[in-house]
Order: sequence, then C-alpha cells, then structure tokens
Amino acid sequence: MRANLFFGLSSVAVIVCYILLKVLKKLNFYRKYGELKPSLNSVEGEETSIWSNIREAFSKSKMQFLNIFLLFFVTLALFPNVCMYVTDAKKGEKHDFVVSEKYFMDVVVFLNFNLFAFIGSLMANWVRFPGPNTIWIPVVARFWFMFYFPAANYNPMDFARAYPVLFSSTWLFVFNICIFALTSGYLSSLIMMYAPRSHEDPKIQRMAGMIASFSLIFGIVVGLSFSWQIRLFITGYA
Repeated sequence: MRANLFFGLSSVAVIVCYILLKVLKKLNFYRKYGELKPSLNSVEGEETSIWSNIREAFSKSKMQFLNIFLLFFVTLALFPNVCMYVTDAKKGEKHDFVVSEKYFMDVVVFLNFNLFAFIGSLMANWVRFPGPNTIWIPVVARFWFMFYFPAANYNPMDFARAYPVLFSSTWLFVFNICIFALTSGYLSSLIMMYAPRSHEDPKIQRMAGMIASFSLIFGIVVGLSFSWQIRLFITGYA
C-alpha cells in the first residue's frame, strides 16, 4: 500500500509539472523570450532532421540505451513490490532480528535502498569504472537479484508461496539489498554520463540524453509491470 502511495504521489507530481509547463508556455514572458531561440538557431545554417539525429545517437549509444533500460527494469521489477515483502522469518515463525518487526520494512528495505542508491550516485563523481564498453557486464550481473529476492523470505501479503525459500538468512538479505541499491545508483549515473559523451556534436549529445531518459522511463514502466508477474509465479498463480 505504501509503495503504491509513493509511486502515485510521484506520478501526480509529474502530471502537475507537465500542466505547469503548458501554463508557462502561454505566459507573455515565455512567448517573448522563448521565440528568440528559433531566430538564433536559423543563423546556424545547415540543420539535420530529428530522425537523422536519432539515427546518429543510436549509432554510438545504442548499448548505453539498452544498459539503462535493463538496469531500471531489474531495479523496479524488484523494488519496492518484491523487496518490501521479504521478511526476517517465514510465515508463522517468530521475528528475530536486530530491527523490530514493526520497522523492518522501513529500515532494512526503504532506508537502506535509498541511502545506498544515494551513495552510489555520489560515487560516480569520483569513480568511473567500468568504462562505457564494459559497463554492460555489471548490468547483466544484476540479474542475479531477479533470482535471489524472490527466493529469499519473500512472503507477499495474503498469498502463500508455491516454492520453498532458498535463502533464509536475513543478514544475507541486508547485504544483497545494499549492493542492489548501490549498483543501481552508481551504474545509472555512469550510463547517463556515458550515453551523450559518445558524441562530439552537441545536438547529438542532447538527443542521446533524451533517448537515454526515455529508455530509463521505459525500463521503470516495464519493470513495475513485471513485478506482478514475479508475485504470480512465486505464489503459483502464473
């Protein structure tokens, strides 16, 4: 419920921003200064079409577009809809962990994820490894989490598991969610930097950045949709 609430609030915020942008474009101030840009651009001379810019962006950055899609697909397929239902103990067993059962989800899942994702995004300012040609390796390696989290003490509310728990250690879960979040923040920052930097033309760089952003959003949407398939599979309803 809380995860759906958070996602719903984010969606509302995006819609409000879109509406405000439409309103802004109707203001006299925006019309006056916004119309100056086309006149300046017209002096540049030769301009390429949007489709040629897209083709050029894909020619060198297509792997980064795929990387950012896969990264966010894995992240949103598991967080929050799967991770939030991983518990310290199997259903019917007593909770026995350093964090109380009441705050287990808030601290171990949400706080850990957001903290380590933030740390990972900061790390990208100083550490640039792996490079653009090999960053796909850790991106693909993150598919391990697609197996691990559903196979841990994943107990979706009002549903019974159809498959046995393979990883019952709570400390192993804490370690995995920290690495899961850290790599999400770190790799996403690197990929979003690598995608436009593959090009020298500023126009193509902007186009590559926009396509990378679209791939990111597409990965989020597909990942969230797939998370429900994971629940159906683990509970035997697939």
